[in-house]
Amino acid sequence: MRKRSGSSRTRSTITASRSATTRVQLDDLSSLGSLAEVKARVSRHPKTMQVAYLDRATSILTRQDLRRDERARVAAAKLLVAMLPTSAPVIEHLLTIRNGRYAFEVHFSLALFLARIDDLHSSSKLRTWIVSKLSDYLRSTRVNTARAAWMVADALGDHLAGADTAKMLAELAATAAHAEARSAALYGLGEYLRSPRRGMPAEEYVAVIREVAKTDKSDAVRASATLELHRLAFKAAATSKPHSKGTRRRPGPRRVASKK
Repeated sequence: MRKRSGSSRTRSTITASRSATTRVQLDDLSSLGSLAEVKARVSRHPKTMQVAYLDRATSILTRQDLRRDERARVAAAKLLVAMLPTSAPVIEHLLTIRNGRYAFEVHFSLALFLARIDDLHSSSKLRTWIVSKLSDYLRSTRVNTARAAWMVADALGDHLAGADTAKMLAELAATAAHAEARSAALYGLGEYLRSPRRGMPAEEYVAVIREVAKTDKSDAVRASATLELHRLAFKAAATSKPHSKGTRRRPGPRRVASKK
């Protein structure tokens, strides 16, 4: 039996040590507060270690036995988003995986952090890429497992919202092939319309929701559209209430007239 050379043992020790170090630091990333903090932490390491980070995160999110751990899954998703645009091919691939346990939990976690891309002060080109990939995801949605589709719709309708995303969500709400995609798009469109940053809802988009509530072939989608209309009506009623100037006096106990 041949003995392992000293150099071979040394290489194995270094590889194992590096793997263990990456594992520990990757788990620690879940406690950092923002994508910017994660990016800053990773960028302080040499390129070889950054590659090791990327490989480790990819392994966690592609292997069922590893991605079942929520803490590891969240840390890996945060790391991949923080490492954009380098990690773009990995994220794009992960969003296409629709089979295997915890695949949709991965999508939920990725959408959660992709929605926060502005933390990185990234380029408009990267933001456009993210909107495009999340739109493609929503368009092809068949199920809402782990509420991944709804998280994607929330990202598009609120955090990444713009005139282009609103138009896309309205289109999907009316024409997407699958009921879950239409329902999720309705939710995202409602988030866009209810945002206080956008003032009064655009009537053209409210009209789309009304039409879906009347004519969609799915009971569930019609119910989703009706719910969004109720939410918009509640917002309109709340914002139209007049507010009296000064401090409002708290109502005291009602006086009941005594019977004589």
